[in-house]
Amino acid sequence: MNRLPLCLTKLFTAFLAVAMTSVFFTGCATVNPERKDFLTSYAGMRKKSDLDDAIVNDRNAAKLQFYDKVIIDEVRVFHPTGKNAGKVSAADLRNLENEFRSALHTEIGKHYAISSTPGPGTLRLRAAVVDIQAGDPFWHAVGYAPFVTYASSAAQLATGSGFGGGYATAQVELLDSVTGEQIFAGIDKNTGSKLEIVEGLSKWGHVQKAFSAWAKELVKYMEAAHEASM
Repeated sequence: MNRLPLCLTKLFTAFLAVAMTSVFFTGCATVNPERKDFLTSYAGMRKKSDLDDAIVNDRNAAKLQFYDKVIIDEVRVFHPTGKNAGKVSAADLRNLENEFRSALHTEIGKHYAISSTPGPGTLRLRAAVVDIQAGDPFWHAVGYAPFVTYASSAAQLATGSGFGGGYATAQVELLDSVTGEQIFAGIDKNTGSKLEIVEGLSKWGHVQKAFSAWAKELVKYMEAAHEASM
């Protein structure tokens, strides 16, 4: 029996997804794992609608105005479990850790002095990616085919990710570098969109864009605390 070429097999699977989506759509739910083993504290975490529904602890955020230097710790990317476990290599993890830290360094360095020594007026930034999925350029491209558009859009609504979209969940905290007091903490998930055409053409394009977005949003939040104090 002749086997279908891989591309035709994937297309056939996509066609089946169109038919099956209407059956399972109402039973799907957004999966947003939240590991509890990275932040120094998870107390006081709550969803913030003005931060795109990120989960944060911002009770001490007003204190951000007293800091002008930041120590950026090494970033950690946890190896995924379950169905995504075999899709991420050790080299991928190291590269992603370096890229996330680089994005944080670039954005924070525009507004704060980057330091390596704890002291008064110095924050310590800790960041980790606690859940991750690589994108699939093939599925991303196929998602624009007319007969797949419905299924891809439905999948985006039901699970937070369309066909071929990568995603990542990050946990970030800002600590007083001397006392270790948690000044701010946040948990957020960023999912690749069909509209991010260029990013979808590479395995980690959506995730890399998330790194840049998180770095910019964090600095924006820190700067808002400074402006509020003026």
